[in-house]
Amino acid sequence: VDLANALLPKIPKGAKGQIVIGTDTPGLPVLTARNQGFMQTVQKARPGITFVNFDSTQEPSSNYSAWSSAVRAHPHAIAYVGPGSQDAASLYQIEKKTGKHYLVGADDLDPNSLAGVAQGYVQALVSPEHWLKGYIAVSLLAEHTLHGTKLPTGWWDPGALVVNSSNIKQILARQKNAATRLAFFKKEVNAELADPSKYLKPMSAIG
Repeated sequence: VDLANALLPKIPKGAKGQIVIGTDTPGLPVLTARNQGFMQTVQKARPGITFVNFDSTQEPSSNYSAWSSAVRAHPHAIAYVGPGSQDAASLYQIEKKTGKHYLVGADDLDPNSLAGVAQGYVQALVSPEHWLKGYIAVSLLAEHTLHGTKLPTGWWDPGALVVNSSNIKQILARQKNAATRLAFFKKEVNAELADPSKYLKPMSAIG
């Protein structure tokens, strides 16, 4: 949903055409969910758009080849997107090689995809903020093990982040290493752990 909302301002109302979606692991539930959210949001706002889905594969060289074929087969697509981490990296390389600019978006923060945002080849990336999720989970488990703190019940939703031209410099600095990520997230981690009720949802809310 976040990715769709990041790209929709670049797609005129009443637009008709195709959006090409490459999925590097077809059938993987999290990627399927990302695609469903993206397509439903776009279709509601731009009903004239249809979707072309294909297997973009995980391995970088084969992903690049798959996307090269897809772009050649659909040269006039409105946008090219992927729910995985490698897709924007390949599209960034394709744009640089061909000299053509496309509307590109994807999920996760592959370093090459971030470079694509920084250089204007990728419109947006959506980060599920894996580092933040991992840090919070380990913190809760550590407190439980060391001090007997009761583990919360439910699903902890730390939020997601849209990366685009407005914040790419900040995110590149954040992603430099573990120390820079810790410094960046320290305030957010403390806020979430201080008030879990704001971030906890019932397990029934998943999906």
